[in-house]
Amino acid sequence: KDYNAFLPDNLPEQFTSREFASLATRKKVRTVSPSTMLLVLSEQGVVTKTGKRGNSYLWSASGQETEENKKAGR
Repeated sequence: KDYNAFLPDNLPEQFTSREFASLATRKKVRTVSPSTMLLVLSEQGVVTKTGKRGNSYLWSASGQETEENKKAGR
């Protein structure tokens, strides 16, 4: 299955669980818990934990062309 379908279109290069939840809601992706969804996507290699911002983990989409990369021509 294509787990990339669960990623919101406007994900920044790095994002928190809260940011993911906000963008996923706009895409009408209903999840019980954004944190659980991110852990499942991590196990499937779709996202990667990349660091922390305050008390929140930062995530990056693995291999997804993000809006920031599109603007930068990467």
